[in-house]
Amino acid sequence: LVNDPTLHSELMDDLGELQANVGDPQGGRRTLATALKERSALYGNDSSQAAITLRKLASVEQMMGLGDAAREHAERALAIWNHKEQSHSVEAARAKLILGIVLVNRKERERAFDLNRSAVDDLTRALGPNHPETINASARRVKMLIQVSRDKEAESALRDVIARIEATEGRESARLITP
Repeated sequence: LVNDPTLHSELMDDLGELQANVGDPQGGRRTLATALKERSALYGNDSSQAAITLRKLASVEQMMGLGDAAREHAERALAIWNHKEQSHSVEAARAKLILGIVLVNRKERERAFDLNRSAVDDLTRALGPNHPETINASARRVKMLIQVSRDKEAESALRDVIARIEATEGRESARLITP
């Protein structure tokens, strides 16, 4: 891979995300930081490739409770997508979701809910309302509503999520029992 920096940076990006998802968030964060350096050097700091890695890095940092770093990286990713006039892309929606989680924890609730709503709308347009990623984004909204004690809205939104899961995966779906 030393002779193919493009492939190396792509693999580092994927490996970092995988590390974090299997329980090594610190290792994933280090690997993603390396991927970001490589991708920025290859494609530029404002490239789509850098934005994707920034979003993944923000996700890991949010998971680790590193809110300041997660916010910075998610906002940078969103700025790149906005500059590229792709503010309603799937990748931009993913960054909005992460930033929304960070902001709701920092009591910036209105912006957090606006970002989540925009992300759900973007994913619905791009992937459809019953796509697993769209449903997951809607489920994040439910968790945010519960977190801020907006129980009536949370109940309504949760019923919608359940109905969509049942419609696409059946009433026996394991997703219906996950917290």
